[in-house]
Amino acid sequence: MADETVYPAEEKQQFIADCKKIFNSDAGINVLRKLAFYCYENRITSVADNVYLTYFNEGKRAVIIHIRDMIAENGLPRQEKVIQTDTERE
Repeated sequence: MADETVYPAEEKQQFIADCKKIFNSDAGINVLRKLAFYCYENRITSVADNVYLTYFNEGKRAVIIHIRDMIAENGLPRQEKVIQTDTERE
């Protein structure tokens, strides 16, 4: 899907700036860390014998990937501070 269908050109830069402002704060980094786990950023989304739940999980994963892409927009690196650990649980 092209960005223009989601964000009109005049709103895209403001949205990117808002994402960076929110998710580069200490509170935002904490929220992003939890979202990364909840949204299956670095985990398998597949659920055996339930394609609908797999699709649902992929939708959640698409959200965190989109947020990361907005933070990384304009050549800025993705946040290195946010690291999901194996000790986190849902």
